[in-house]
Amino acid sequence: MKVAISTDWVIGRDHAIEMLDMLAELYREADLYTLAYKPESLLGPVVERPIHATYLSNKIQASEQIFNWAFALPSALKGLFIPCSTDAIINISRGLSHGFKKCEKTPLYTYVYELYWLNQKPMGWKQKLFWSQAKNFALKEFKKAKKVWSANQVIHDELLAYGIESEILEPFFKVEEFPLFPESVFKREAILLDPGSLGVQEIEQILINLEGEKVRLLGNPISGLDPALFLGTPCAGELAPIFASSKLLISFDESIFPKNALAMLSCGGRVLCPSDTKQKIYLDGEGVRFIEKSDLLALNDLNLLQDWNPEPKKLHAHANRFHGTRFKRKIEVMVEPK
Repeated sequence: MKVAISTDWVIGRDHAIEMLDMLAELYREADLYTLAYKPESLLGPVVERPIHATYLSNKIQASEQIFNWAFALPSALKGLFIPCSTDAIINISRGLSHGFKKCEKTPLYTYVYELYWLNQKPMGWKQKLFWSQAKNFALKEFKKAKKVWSANQVIHDELLAYGIESEILEPFFKVEEFPLFPESVFKREAILLDPGSLGVQEIEQILINLEGEKVRLLGNPISGLDPALFLGTPCAGELAPIFASSKLLISFDESIFPKNALAMLSCGGRVLCPSDTKQKIYLDGEGVRFIEKSDLLALNDLNLLQDWNPEPKKLHAHANRFHGTRFKRKIEVMVEPK
């Protein structure tokens, strides 16, 4: 069976690229079609294959620049043809990439990881005009798919409002890389902070508020702060013991999917998040509490932990619902011939 994979852009590694990696491992001979590709931006299974990209690869250096080329998106998509010899197209979409030109007989299976018009807002009247046209084009193309999956209820409801039926299939992350260690292996003594886009002053205030606690920050060093506080970008094998030896993750992460929060739950730890986080739709277990951002920034009393002792196995079970096996089987059963 000859499968093609498509996506909006391949510019740097993020969770959507990990979804593509899984498909690339499942269909090792599949060509990849995308609006924009930066060859030097990442390694991994997804780029170990023929990659066909539009001329926008020469125009777009970062994903947010897609807004500047909204007027060109329909023609760019239609200008890249997926051959009729393809038996099926599997698309990991942020809302755009299901519009590549194809033969009418070739079935398209679209997984909607996010919808750009829900998470990004165009600026100025020109962007708004062209973005509206791009959105209308995308909605028309969605209706040509044989099957549409949506990553969560919000996306499902948005598509349904435009008459597009979808089945909710939550994204996966590699739960197996974050095991639930026996309680005797690690002592939970540190607080992990995922600063997201917090400024230096906000992070400094949190550190002052948590004075006396051992605090470690996820991510790379930020200018103006002690680099020794930061963990950098260790691999999952190095991260798992860090999560397992932390008593709490305070997460200001603003990405679409809460990988770090789920990793903490998978290792049996608790998570605090701002109450307005868009990740809440994936974090409905008892190991997560939501607090107003202002209160979370001012947090200096961890007595709230004393009456909050969820069973680690239950936290791991919540994370395990995002195991990749379920996702992979759904794709295989739908796409591959009976």
